[in-house]
Amino acid sequence: MFAMPITGWMGYTGGVNYGMFQLPSFRQSGLGQWILETLNMEWETWEVPWDYIHKKVSGSLVLWILISIHVAAALYHHFVQKDDVLKGMLPGKSEP
Repeated sequence: MFAMPITGWMGYTGGVNYGMFQLPSFRQSGLGQWILETLNMEWETWEVPWDYIHKKVSGSLVLWILISIHVAAALYHHFVQKDDVLKGMLPGKSEP
């Protein structure tokens, strides 16, 4: 939940406008400028590993692992523990 927005922000050149407030790009933020200066690194070099982490690791790997664990836990409750957790997730099937 935290890796996707953070890695996306750290590898994206543009800022984000949420209406009530605007988040500057990581490159334009004080933290981003300080890190780039401290590491003596250009933005293009910095951006490559963060894009990889965001698109290939967090998005395709971690997200699907979390979804699989969630589904497995729901099926475990339904078939092994035989409780009503899975029924409670279904619309219109839960008991008050």
